[in-house]
Amino acid sequence: MPRKLEHTYYGAVVALGHATLSTRGLSPGQAIAEAMGYAMGGGLGGQLPDRIEPATHPNHRKFAHSASLGVGVALLLARYGPQVQLQFRQVGEGLMRDREKYDPESWQWMAFSLLGMLAHVLAGIVVGVPIGYLSHLGLDHVKSSKGIPLLA
Repeated sequence: MPRKLEHTYYGAVVALGHATLSTRGLSPGQAIAEAMGYAMGGGLGGQLPDRIEPATHPNHRKFAHSASLGVGVALLLARYGPQVQLQFRQVGEGLMRDREKYDPESWQWMAFSLLGMLAHVLAGIVVGVPIGYLSHLGLDHVKSSKGIPLLA
């Protein structure tokens, strides 16, 4: 995959930029966990178009690299991203509350803590992946002489 590292890096950076805005109001631990998820999701999302349509020739850009799919991804992100993210956050907060039933030195307390943080990481991933995908389309449009197709 040409420019894999570039797409991974920019996907993660753009997603982290979004994380700085969307994690305000969270505790520092929750914000860090979500930022990690954003970076992982953004890096993965930055690779997705070339994983779906490998760059085997200069005209490899079809539907997975199209502006129409990019608009669809952006609309889905705007419509469902905050809801799904909120659900993961609520699960994480519930797990963190449930851990208080146990002694801080017990394995149960540790398990609830880890699962609570994992829920926050997933809250970042679910939004980071589409952001990374969009960053890939943006980079291809700007940096490639071929740009991206409107439809396919």
